[in-house]
This record gives sequence, C-alpha cells and structure tokens, in this order.
Amino acid sequence: MLLLRRQHRANGGNTSGNTSNGSSSTTATNGSTTNGSGTATATNGTTTNGSGTATATNGSTTNGTATATNGSTTNGTATATNGTTTSGNNSTTTAGSTSSGNTTGTTGTSATSSTTSTSSTNGGTTTGSCNNDDVFDARLESPNTGVCLSDVVVVLQTDPGGPDGGGTQFDGKYYVANTNGDVILVFKSKAQPPTGDPLRGNAMNAQGVFKPFPFYTDGGYPAEAQLEISGAVTISDLGPSGLPSPKFASFADLDVNNPNTSLIGSYVQVPAGSYTENFTDPGLQHVGTGATYQDGFSLSDGLGHTIWVDTSDFMKGSTPDRSCMPTDGGMPDLSAGGFNAIFDYATSPSGPQAPMLFFGDCRDVNP
Repeated sequence: MLLLRRQHRANGGNTSGNTSNGSSSTTATNGSTTNGSGTATATNGTTTNGSGTATATNGSTTNGTATATNGSTTNGTATATNGTTTSGNNSTTTAGSTSSGNTTGTTGTSATSSTTSTSSTNGGTTTGSCNNDDVFDARLESPNTGVCLSDVVVVLQTDPGGPDGGGTQFDGKYYVANTNGDVILVFKSKAQPPTGDPLRGNAMNAQGVFKPFPFYTDGGYPAEAQLEISGAVTISDLGPSGLPSPKFASFADLDVNNPNTSLIGSYVQVPAGSYTENFTDPGLQHVGTGATYQDGFSLSDGLGHTIWVDTSDFMKGSTPDRSCMPTDGGMPDLSAGGFNAIFDYATSPSGPQAPMLFFGDCRDVNP
C-alpha cells in the first residue's frame, strides 16, 4: 500500500476553500486545487491538471502523476489505494480496479481485490474484464474469474443454435482443447441468446466466467466438480483447424474408482484390448419419471478396473458422426478399446460426481 506523506500547506493555499492556477504548489485542505504546475494537493477534495504531482487523500485526481488514497485517479502514472485507476501507464490498485492502462505494465501490476486475478502466476494476462488464459491455466483459476480462451479447438459439441443445442430451447456445450490435449467445457445456458456454432475440428475463441459445477451458494464445490467456462458466454467460430493428438492413458488411469487425476480434463485414447461391456451399469442410469434411461455403459478389463463411458451428452442430432451407433438406439461396440474420448469429472447419470469418459463422435473409433 502506498503511504502518503502529509503535505505542508504552501503559499497561496486555502484551508477551507479552493485554489486555482498556482504556479508553484497549491494546497486545499477541504476544497479543490486546479492547474497546479508544481504540486497540487487536496486533502478532502479533488485535484485537476497537476503537471507535477496531484494528490487527493479522500477525493480524486485527474491528469497528473496522480495519487488518490480513497478516491480515483485518471490519466496519470496512477495509484488508487481504495478506488479506481484509469489510463494509468503503470496502474496499481490495492482494493479497486484497473482498466485501459498497460495492466501488466513494464514492471508488473498488483491488484488485491480487483479485476486482475491469479493469471499472473498461472501464465495468463489480463485484458479488459477477463484473463487471456490457455486451457490448462483456465482450469487453475479462482471461481468467478473472467476468462478469454483464444484459438482453442472443438473436440465435442452440441450446437447452441442447432436442433439439439442452444437457442432458447437447449443448452450448448463445447469441449475445447489446446494443442497438448488439455480440455475444458464451455457451457452456454439456454437462458442466453443463440451464438456461433463451431463444429468439431474448428478453432474458436470463447469468453465467459470460470466456474466449477456444481458451485454451491456458500462458494464451495466438490473436488470432483466439472470445470467450465459459463455465464454470458461469447463464442467466435474461427473455421476448420485440427484436433490435438490424444494423451496416452492406461486402462487403470481411467478407473472410475481410482483415476489418475493428472489426466482429468484431457482428450485421451483408451488403449486397445479386450474388455467386457456392461450396458446396464446402474452408474450410467438416469431414473426419470416412470422410466429409466441408460446414458452410457461401463468397460471392465477383468483386472479390477472399470471405466464409465457416457454416450448421451454429445451423441445427439446430425452434427456428430453416428455411424458406429446401432440404429435401434443402443450402445456402440467399443469392447476392443482403441477409441478417443474426453476424460473429466462430471455429474454422472445416476447423480454423484465421478470421473467419466465422454464419447460423442464415431470418428473417435480407431482414428
């Protein structure tokens, strides 16, 4: 915190009034100072156009090398301890917000309770109301942090403007990846207006708020929460790109009861093998009104490891390749492994949070 030294009242000062056009130093204890070419000081008022140093202890300063302890500063090398700074070349706020000024600065910027956040340690930079983050860094942000993702690739999606997603009728969901195969869910609520419809393999930009799901009213969330960019999401389709290579994973790494947590939030390939499919696994069952829906199945390797495969969330409509899906609406034969999927924590069809594989496109079989 910048501590302000109390200024001595200079010639031409006014204890309870205003001072103007002071060619040297101007001081007003309970008023305002204007056009102080040297040092302009107002203890409980405002200073304007101080070409030297403009200081306002409980007010605001404008157009100077400006300091405001409990107010705001504008257009200077600006410091505001409990207020806001705007257009400061190197701006620092202890309990306010920074904007329109080289936020990271040439020497860096600190903000304890402002629009900047932990991206300085996670590798991101702050622009406007969001942090420019890589997918990996976005997953490390604090809840309710604004995040901007740039040039990420869609791996799985439901169209927010298409027949099975978004608009005013459906939610829109995208699993997007960086070049390393790290993924995060971009979730557009049906309460939000329709937005772009980038397809699998397209690059996109997305802006929203980082939130775990579920996110409780007290600010807590389970360790197995699904991490997402949501809120008033903005999506820009950048056109065709290319999918990242999936990460290597052993079958045991993907075990629903004892996962390799370093692979949570990844595009992975299930190793080839000979596995047993269970199309009635209760963990993948959703019990609705008067009916039970099987939203996926489990695979077991016979060595005590079981993985859950969700085939419902992203295998909808005509957008994904559904050629491996039975025409009667059953489950695909993935008993030989060798397919790609998203591995992430999520709310399982049966209710609890669990590590699951999201399979949503038949082009991920023996790719």
